[in-house]
Amino acid sequence: MMDFKPVRQALASLSRAKGYCATIVCTLGITLGAVVTMFSLNYQLLAAPLPYPDADRLYTIKGNLYRDGERTLEKSSQYPALIEIYNNSRHFSDTALAYFWEDVIRNLPHSPRVTVTYVTPEYLRLAQAPLVHGRHFRAEEGLNTRVPVALLSYQTWTQQFNQDPDILQRTLRFGDVDFRIVGVLAQGFIEPAVYAPGRRTQVWLPWDYNNTAAQNRNNWRGFSPFMFAVGKLDTQARPETVQHQLSTSLNNRYQEARVDRLPGNDLTTTHTLSTYERQILGNSTQRTLLLLAGTLILLLIAAANITNLILARAANRQRTMAIQAAMGAQRKHIFADLLTEICLLMLAAALLSILFTGVGVELLKHFARDQVPRLQELTINWQTCLFSAAMALLLALLFASLVSRQIDYRHLNQLLQSSGKGTGVQVSARTRQMLIASQIALTAILIVASLQLFLQSSRHINQPLGFSTGNIQVITLNIGNLRNAPAAQRENYLKSIREKLLSHPRLDNASLGLNTPIGFNRPLWHTAVASDASRQSSITAKTAVIDENYLPILELALREGRHMTAEEFSDGSRVLLINKTLAHQLQADQPEGNIVGTQLYWRGAEPYRVIGVVEDIHLPGQNEGPRLFVRHIDVDYPLFMLKYKPGQRLTSTELNNLFAEINGQYKVSEIFTLREARDFLLTKDRLAAWLTSGLTLLALGLAAIGIYGVLSYSVRLRRFELGIRMAIGAAPSTIFTQMLRENLHPVSLGLATAMVALAGLWFWVSQSSYALQTSLAGWLLPAILIALLVAVVSLLSVWRIIRRPAIFALRDH
Repeated sequence: MMDFKPVRQALASLSRAKGYCATIVCTLGITLGAVVTMFSLNYQLLAAPLPYPDADRLYTIKGNLYRDGERTLEKSSQYPALIEIYNNSRHFSDTALAYFWEDVIRNLPHSPRVTVTYVTPEYLRLAQAPLVHGRHFRAEEGLNTRVPVALLSYQTWTQQFNQDPDILQRTLRFGDVDFRIVGVLAQGFIEPAVYAPGRRTQVWLPWDYNNTAAQNRNNWRGFSPFMFAVGKLDTQARPETVQHQLSTSLNNRYQEARVDRLPGNDLTTTHTLSTYERQILGNSTQRTLLLLAGTLILLLIAAANITNLILARAANRQRTMAIQAAMGAQRKHIFADLLTEICLLMLAAALLSILFTGVGVELLKHFARDQVPRLQELTINWQTCLFSAAMALLLALLFASLVSRQIDYRHLNQLLQSSGKGTGVQVSARTRQMLIASQIALTAILIVASLQLFLQSSRHINQPLGFSTGNIQVITLNIGNLRNAPAAQRENYLKSIREKLLSHPRLDNASLGLNTPIGFNRPLWHTAVASDASRQSSITAKTAVIDENYLPILELALREGRHMTAEEFSDGSRVLLINKTLAHQLQADQPEGNIVGTQLYWRGAEPYRVIGVVEDIHLPGQNEGPRLFVRHIDVDYPLFMLKYKPGQRLTSTELNNLFAEINGQYKVSEIFTLREARDFLLTKDRLAAWLTSGLTLLALGLAAIGIYGVLSYSVRLRRFELGIRMAIGAAPSTIFTQMLRENLHPVSLGLATAMVALAGLWFWVSQSSYALQTSLAGWLLPAILIALLVAVVSLLSVWRIIRRPAIFALRDH
């Protein structure tokens, strides 16, 4: 039979120290909860297997384009190259194709825009996606069959169809095609996030219906980031060998397709195999490991504080321990009683940490869904609970061992004979200094790292973009079944819509174009431009299709030249503007020439005339490259940028009604403001700023409490000495100055230790792919904050003595 008497005694003892218990449990519960949350996240990313069979053999296959040996496009594939991989997959036991897009369901109210993935039947089979209704795509619905069927996600079935039990009798219309719904995926299906973190497909359609135009399906010169192949590698195949063979054969096909091109840059392609795990995780683990390190430091600071509290309690209970020793208790018995109390506190803290972990997991899912992969899978599981229990047990043993070392068991019996004035439990001066130094070191490491990240994030958040985002809305259009209509007819439709928008009373201005400086994770269009017809030295530039209103709406500053005129847009003039970076690159070969007025070759044999140079755009955390702004109308992917009058807006329904006056096939596909796009771009920086400021405040608060506890204990031991010094004439300021000077030794030791650790951390970060721009303020400010903290805490620790006459210190002793 188990003896619970020690536990009952420990509970009774702790019940008489409720403030002590609450402080330890809350401090450790919160900080341990933060550590457990970050452990769970990193375990999910680094150790938890992907929820797919043979996940280690699943690979994505994507293309890259090199110009003169320099990579200009990555993770972008050619349509015919993917078809060839799919049809000639001798190294794979299974292959599939996937094309990621968004489209409008035209036969549902309000024409909702949904994420769509076009796949061959093998794609969901590789992930063994479970179903709640119906069936998967069949082989006879695969490549080149054009069978219009659809699969829904569980969320789409719930949100758009209210879990209609007759869902298999319904259809979805995309463009002019009605797709029969054949199945609904189960709620627990974890979609492979191989395209982007947080993206969830709402509707799955057959590959044949993807957005690639018929004339481009045999085009080896076109690259798209929206599609790639996946496959399960044979057990005997080596990824490096397969990658080399694919790159060689597909590059040969690419070169054959370019034989009729004008001579120019040396263009080559490669194809990269990436495991599902590497494709899904990317470089996210670097950030999450840094967060785990930060929470561990926070836990160590909290542990130092708790050590102070436990030492203080042991000092106050030394008479009780002396009675136990007098009654025959040995060292192991006293240690066991001490360990029982601490274990009960750690158990309560571990339970509280699980609660905080649950809150932390939900906050991560809410705020970091689009930044951190695999969050959908993150839950509190047995690994989480085991880690929390193990950490609590380890801390209990650590605290009990540290306190036990401070107990002088040989002198406990003398305490009863000396009325409790012995030294059975007394923390040595060296131990007190080490506690202060360790807290300073840990606090300095955490604050410097957090402050550097905070300052970098703040710079990004407050960085001027170089263009206006106020009251500007962007609308992308879905063109329905007009894709096969003549280009001239579609161009006339778009011009008519533009004229209606320009005359609308709620609008100040409207622009028809393609691409905006910022969007929601949308790759920008890149094209090549050259100063000579032979294109011997072309430059790849981010490209925006514009009219005469595009740049004035953005208020992008003009360096030289002029903007496009309305006549040039109407007449289809071959004119363009470039940014400062591209102008400098073009002028490198002709330093004496004026770039305005020169001719450049873009997409064809006819030259375009440069009419102006605009300032560079400055997106946070990105280096600005060459940019083109070309007079053109893209009839396949039209986009309108609207400048509203103050307080005005048009809803998607109102816009759809306006488009219907020209042609009912045009629907709003995506609608957002440039301010929303900017906020999305800064999501990571805002999240980093909140996390780092929170860590900094917690670290300072915990350090202040811990250092105050150590100094208060030191002052209590020296109360009589300080009283005598005041009695013989020492001023309060002298007492405070002396205490501060004594405290500077462990503070200096702690700061020096922190600097060494930070130098190693900075070296590690500089060798990684994580970009961190440090600042002098980020190094100096923590030292100033810590110095002020130590000064304030030193004053508080002696305040009760120096604010009253010396007689009170001598009498209290």
